[in-house]
Amino acid sequence: MATNLENSPEPPNRIVARGHAVEIARLLDSKSISYRRRTSGEPVCLYRIPFHAKDFWFKVLVSDTDYIFTGEHRRQNSFSVPFCAAIKNGWENLRATQHLEALSGKLGYPIYTIERSSEIAVSKKLLEPETRKILSQIDLVPVRLFFINSVQVHFVSELISPERCSHQVRLLRELLLTIYKASFDDTA
Repeated sequence: MATNLENSPEPPNRIVARGHAVEIARLLDSKSISYRRRTSGEPVCLYRIPFHAKDFWFKVLVSDTDYIFTGEHRRQNSFSVPFCAAIKNGWENLRATQHLEALSGKLGYPIYTIERSSEIAVSKKLLEPETRKILSQIDLVPVRLFFINSVQVHFVSELISPERCSHQVRLLRELLLTIYKASFDDTA
């Protein structure tokens, strides 16, 4: 749940965050916008960078040390989601805590899902050649949270550099659009 930010970080943190946001926005051909919401349990992000594509809303939230990338279909509630996966770490908030050992072994990092999702459904999406190729390019070392389904992505990571962040964000956007296209639409 998002709330208004009451205690802003010290000025040096804001200055560093703004510098990161401006550079990431430049690299993504977008703009940085002041951001005042805070989500419990996530980094305090002071800037938002829109990065939309077709029927999807994407945004990068930037702090001085971290970033959050989210994307969702504009009509996400109109779709039945055939799978969901938390990559590297489970996500208790969505109950994606069921470890998929066989799939984790094939991909080389832990994969979790929700109780009502099957390993077959998750494997079908994550082992597709295009999806696997994109996943192999994503740097999971600094990642704290990585959740994806066929209409949504949520990614929280340490901000190593604006260049690395913008590269990761482009890959994540491509990943969601690829999974969506394979799931629902040939025109995504």
